[in-house]
Amino acid sequence: RVLSITGEELEEIDSIDGFDMCHQTLFCGNIIGNLILQITTKEINVVDAETLSLICSWHPPSSDNDTNVAINVAAANIHGQIVVCYSGNKVAYLSYGPAAGSTPTTTPTPTQQLHVISTVEMKHDVSCLDISPLFNSSSKDTNKAEICAVGQWTDVSVRLLSLPTLTEIHAVFLGGDTIARSLLLINLEDINYLLCGLGDGHLFTIILDEEKKATLSRKKIALGSQPIALSLFKSKNVTNVFAASDRPTIIYSSNRKLLYSNVNLKDIMQVTPFHSEAFPESIALASYDSLTFGTIDAIQKLHVRTIHIGEMPRRIAHQEATRTIMVMTCKTSYGDDGDGGHMGEGGAVERYYG
Repeated sequence: RVLSITGEELEEIDSIDGFDMCHQTLFCGNIIGNLILQITTKEINVVDAETLSLICSWHPPSSDNDTNVAINVAAANIHGQIVVCYSGNKVAYLSYGPAAGSTPTTTPTPTQQLHVISTVEMKHDVSCLDISPLFNSSSKDTNKAEICAVGQWTDVSVRLLSLPTLTEIHAVFLGGDTIARSLLLINLEDINYLLCGLGDGHLFTIILDEEKKATLSRKKIALGSQPIALSLFKSKNVTNVFAASDRPTIIYSSNRKLLYSNVNLKDIMQVTPFHSEAFPESIALASYDSLTFGTIDAIQKLHVRTIHIGEMPRRIAHQEATRTIMVMTCKTSYGDDGDGGHMGEGGAVERYYG
């Protein structure tokens, strides 16, 4: 379904010449050159964003046993780098650009084509893909992706493949029996992360080395109980991650540590950045039965640390000048006084520095 914005009203469009309206859309987004990229289970379409006419398309190659090969999973970025999986475990890396021998241009012309750069057959079926460029603070958003991430069934792993050859450079085995359903490569405060959203609502945060060939550390956190879909967005020029699930969460970095902030919505399936005259610098959130446009308020930098004191707290006081909190506690003890036992109470005062 395609919606058009007129003023502040949304209207559904029956059809668009360049779009495939008959098959499930796996990916849809903008790419450089004022173009729209649509990837369905049948084909890849590049559409002119102004005229909405089809510029070029690509279909997965058929085989002797199957003439209707379907695309199962897809990912792409703004630079026109595309990675798709078809026939379960065959991964293809494509790029949109000028044909061989033609002059590069930023406007769509008949010489711009979808090129298959390389293909590889994975050992197991593919569950998810990502080809997000790993920007850092010293680079601009013109850098293209140098690796892509591939999640696999059966061995419950994520493989990092080098571009453009699709050569495997690193494997991350997640363990357990819950596969990765969403992947995101992202650089936050000059740290390379591989985020893996699982089908049971858990999230792996994996730190990669500068060469993206080794895992430096990994942590696992429970965000919800339903599959997680990861999306990158910017709020006030700060890069954040939206983890859509039954308990949506925003992930951001502060002092080179990942922090998490809950969102006042439930059961979000997909999220994407969205910008228009009526909804500037917004995000679009899709649930099971609705589409919501909104913005993110300033993320609350609230940190919670639990201190186990082993006694019952009775009073608490805060001294702002010294940034300390004083807790008065009570402890009940049992002992034997020779006449069958007794019960006594004792108190203590503990001071904690904030």
